Amino acid sequence: MGKSTVLGCAVLLLAGIAAAPVVVADTPSLGGNEARHARDAPLPARRQVVTSQVQWEQWLRSPEHAASPFARLDAQRQAAFSHSLVFRDGMLVSYDHDILLPFFAAADAYQVLGVFGLEHELAFLPGVRLESVADRDALHAASSRLAARHNPFAVTEIRDAVAAGDWQPAQRWSQD
Repeated sequence: MGKSTVLGCAVLLLAGIAAAPVVVADTPSLGGNEARHARDAPLPARRQVVTSQVQWEQWLRSPEHAASPFARLDAQRQAAFSHSLVFRDGMLVSYDHDILLPFFAAADAYQVLGVFGLEHELAFLPGVRLESVADRDALHAASSRLAARHNPFAVTEIRDAVAAGDWQPAQRWSQD
C-alpha cells in the first residue's frame, strides 16, 4: 500500500467521522420525528385572561375564538357553557366542565381553560381524555402549574409521574 492510498483512506475516514453526526441527526428515530416535533411544540399562549362576562362576550366575537377548540362546539353547547360561567372579583369562579369534557381531549380543554387563566384546573377534571402527545403535554403543563402554585418543589415529582404515564389524582384515605 502506497503513501497516496494510506493518505486517501485517512481523508475518507476523517470525512466519514465528520459526516456521521449529520447523518444520525437526519435519521428517523424509533419514536418518529412527528412525536418529537409534537412534544417540542409549545402549547398555545393566550394573550389576555377573560375576567368578566363582558370580556367573554368580546372574546366570542374575536379571531382568537374562531381559532380555538371552543369554536368547534355547536351553538347550543357554546350557549350552555356561556350561561354556566360565574365571575366574581375579576376571575371565573364556576363553570360547567361537563359541557366541555365529552367533546375535548386534554389539549383542547387546556386551551379553553387558558382563556380564563385556569389551565391548572385540567389536573382536577375527572375523565380527561389523553389521545395524543399534545394531550399528555397539556396535562403535564397543568399539573406543573398546579404544583407550582402550592408547592414549588413538587413540580418535578408530578412531571416525572406524568412522563411515566402513572400520574393519578390523590386518593382520600378513610379511617374505618
